[in-house]
Amino acid sequence: LLGYLYFQTKDFARAESYLTAAIDLDSHNKQALTLLGRTRMEREHYSDARLVLEQAVLVDAENWLPHNLLATAHFREKNYDKACTEARLALEKARQSGVGTVASAQLVLGESLIGLGQDQEGIQVLKLFLEQAPHHSMTGQVRGLLAELEARPRTSADSQAAQSQAHVTVVDPLAAIPEPVISADIWRIPNVDEIKPL
Repeated sequence: LLGYLYFQTKDFARAESYLTAAIDLDSHNKQALTLLGRTRMEREHYSDARLVLEQAVLVDAENWLPHNLLATAHFREKNYDKACTEARLALEKARQSGVGTVASAQLVLGESLIGLGQDQEGIQVLKLFLEQAPHHSMTGQVRGLLAELEARPRTSADSQAAQSQAHVTVVDPLAAIPEPVISADIWRIPNVDEIKPL
């Protein structure tokens, strides 16, 4: 709980400290793992974030959010293939759970495709983002990126990939991820069968 509160006040160093302590007590605490990964990304510790988010995905593979954050961590490390894979998983898991389309996962997917030199595919994903979230706070930035991409002359795939490298960080997918919400389960008194003996 303290880790969440410090995250809300943007004291990411203290948030990380408390969340790490929570995970030391319960290495399967999916909320703490996910929030710790996000906290580490806010601190620009992307490889550390990736490691804890990989653990969060193992604990709760059906939850779209750890996949989405993991996609963002891979994107920040310029590992665009893995970013695409995790972004697609995030979109699929969100659809299956009834969440709908996740704007931040679409941004990661679109920009990662562009990072791979697959501009046309990336442009289509970003246009879909604009169609599905026309009032999102990042639509202006996405429109700017699309205008820049569409104004470029068509080139070979290799030179296109090199050109794209300069544009993949224009829109920050981490900023598009909704603010974390703490689950009511944190207040629930554990059942006698859930208490671990000392």
